[in-house]
Amino acid sequence: MMRAQRISHSSGLNNTKNHRRTNFKNPDKRFIGQPIFGFVRVNQPRFSPRTHTKDDLYSSLRLFLIFGKLIGLMSIQGLFQKDYKKLGLRKSTFSSIIGIMIILALGVNAGVGITAFRNTELLRMDQYAWSFAHFFYYSLGLFIFYHNYRHISKFVQIIYNWNKVHIYFTQPDAHLFRDVNLVATFIMASAIGENVFVNLRHVPLGAETGELLKSLNITAWELYFLRANKKWASLASYHHALSLYTFICDKLSLYAWNYTDVTIVIFARALYYKYQALYLEAEAVLLKGGSDVSKWLQLTTDFETMRELLDQVNNFISPLIFASYGVSIYFMCLMFHNSVNPYTNTTQVANIYAYWAVAHLVVRVFLVSVASARVSQWAHHITELIRRCPAEAYVMEVQRMDRYLNENVIGFTGLDCFTFTKPMILKVVGVIFSFEVVLLQALQLSLKKSSSCSPHK
Repeated sequence: MMRAQRISHSSGLNNTKNHRRTNFKNPDKRFIGQPIFGFVRVNQPRFSPRTHTKDDLYSSLRLFLIFGKLIGLMSIQGLFQKDYKKLGLRKSTFSSIIGIMIILALGVNAGVGITAFRNTELLRMDQYAWSFAHFFYYSLGLFIFYHNYRHISKFVQIIYNWNKVHIYFTQPDAHLFRDVNLVATFIMASAIGENVFVNLRHVPLGAETGELLKSLNITAWELYFLRANKKWASLASYHHALSLYTFICDKLSLYAWNYTDVTIVIFARALYYKYQALYLEAEAVLLKGGSDVSKWLQLTTDFETMRELLDQVNNFISPLIFASYGVSIYFMCLMFHNSVNPYTNTTQVANIYAYWAVAHLVVRVFLVSVASARVSQWAHHITELIRRCPAEAYVMEVQRMDRYLNENVIGFTGLDCFTFTKPMILKVVGVIFSFEVVLLQALQLSLKKSSSCSPHK
């Protein structure tokens, strides 16, 4: 009899545990136990999203990622499949081996930039500024390929998490696919066109070319190599294999640099839309009459979800922002100076290249700066909602979110050295202006010096 009572009591406890376990697995009844901003653990209900259409980041990026795979930058398996769940990574694939070979090739070119610096005769201030260009250009390409090879798993994880993210205050991003492919096509096509004129500058053209080739006793290919690869020409003699090697490395570094800027713009565009939708949807729901405290708690949960998603993106893209943006500012200053420098604009092709290069870099820096600054802008728009929060809804979790927004700058960062905001863009413009003033003054001194030494005076 006592044994029967024990068995009955034990079965009752098991039924109670199973009932609790079933209730916890029910998504309509479970409670969130995640820390808000890393302070304390709260319990609040999770609502079903206001929209059932999820943003498929992978479908919008797939064509862009396939192009990255073709240039050896994205060693991701399964890009030709439409389902993001079929994406994978394997270090022993052909694309991974190609990536390692590209890293080694660009590393050699970066080393040549340092070695040949000692053998270069520098007479003008602008030549000193340009003397680091070869090293920075190929070092950036080397870093981009290495970073993508080493941390590509973080990129794949972002795609997985993006499709699994649960946000109540949101709307589907209907124009993400259009914007991604429009920006990518425009930037990459402009980069290809600009590089065509880079090479045309060094192609032997004109009536005097034949006499020059005869006097130097070299072929047209050798003259092109000497003009296009001055660093290599100071260290090694011409060879067809060396010329092809330098030509391919130049294209790989160029495409990797532009591809990185487009990647930054795409992620900034996708994230600032999510922050914008969070603000607008929350404004429509929370500020109308009869809104309860649970919806304000849901806003804190959605904001924490967005913060985690932004941290994941920053974890992958922040080193690329630091390297690419810094080199872009450096080259933009040089290109501005190059467009007004009479020493370099000696032909019509050189003039076209100078202005195209300036316009191309300005557009890229503008897109990266503005799109990234909008992430911070829309993230901090949430403070406007909190300012109009009713007193009864201004609970502890909302207060913590308010304090977090006021004490931190949210947005895309470059290794935490800077964060893209609108004031930061104005500071960058000031730096470019100051650098250009110094170079232009140095150019005027060089022109005066050369004119004073002219034999016609």
